[in-house]
Amino acid sequence: MKRILLTVLITLSLGLPVQPKLDEQKVDELKNGKLSKFVLTLAQLSNMLERPLVDLDFAVQDLSEDLREMQEEVSQDFFQRSAQHKKIIDDLEVLLGNAQIEISNSINLVENVLKNQLVQLNNKQSSLQDFVSQNRVAIQREDLMHQTNSKQYEEKITDHQTALKILDKALDIVQKFISGELDINQRDPAQRDVQELSGCLNKRYGNYPLVTALIESVPTFENMKQLKKIRQKLVKVKQAVQDQYNEDLFHDKTQTSLYEKRKTQLEKEHSIFQQQIADNIFSINTIQQKIKVEEDFQDMRRDDVKRYAQQRQDENEAFAYEIAIFQDLKNMYLTEQQLGEQAINFINTKQFSDLIRSNLDIALRNK
Repeated sequence: MKRILLTVLITLSLGLPVQPKLDEQKVDELKNGKLSKFVLTLAQLSNMLERPLVDLDFAVQDLSEDLREMQEEVSQDFFQRSAQHKKIIDDLEVLLGNAQIEISNSINLVENVLKNQLVQLNNKQSSLQDFVSQNRVAIQREDLMHQTNSKQYEEKITDHQTALKILDKALDIVQKFISGELDINQRDPAQRDVQELSGCLNKRYGNYPLVTALIESVPTFENMKQLKKIRQKLVKVKQAVQDQYNEDLFHDKTQTSLYEKRKTQLEKEHSIFQQQIADNIFSINTIQQKIKVEEDFQDMRRDDVKRYAQQRQDENEAFAYEIAIFQDLKNMYLTEQQLGEQAINFINTKQFSDLIRSNLDIALRNK
């Protein structure tokens, strides 16, 4: 019906114009609307054909009703479009809000959690590196101390062994005097040996009482009794040297064992530190990767925000344009309907009938 109505209105308004002599103000006003122009044209034809205007009333009423229906349909379409527009905008607002919340949450996660964790891990890394350095220094110190102690131990062992050999030789000399293998009156060779032995002992073991006894007694001993006393002192000194020798052996063995245990512990700690460093580096890389993922996510969501904002702007602009079209259509239909109703009222007046007859008479005289 709408297409038919528009076709008729356009065709008649272009093909059957009102006569130029119908130039009264009212007619001019009514000619502004397609429906009113159409009504005037039909009224003119009806008068020319001497047909009753009642048929025209019905026809115009139908057209006016079609206009109202078209207006209601346009209003209904606009109502549905308004609802659609609201839903689109609401959905975009939700998407925008969610994206902005996700960006804010991601920024908070990066700035207040991940970066703090990264600072802590970097501090831990620095501490672990310090521990490793201290561990290496401790190992070097242990090695140096062990080398120093080993050197001192070797010197002591050499001294002990030398002392024991000297003491054995001294005891052998004294024993030869006691057993008669050496003549007690032949002191010079023996005295030289004893003095040599005494010098060695005094140099390395000056605190032993035998050193003094040898130095004092050997040159002056007179009988067997004195020699036996010297032998007893020599045996006593030898036992002291042997005890010191055994004690140093045990001490060195103990210190070596402690050194090996300490170094094993330090090496174990070094391995633990190295593993902790490797684990910490892995954690640092993991946190850095998480930060990178979050920053990429933020960039992606910022792009989403821009896209949603642009879609919202486009939708608002499109809807504003559609509102303008709707208002134009609504005003046009309303104007057409009002002018059509005015035309119906006007053609039912005597003034209109007289005007039509006058124009017809003029037209007939001019033939």
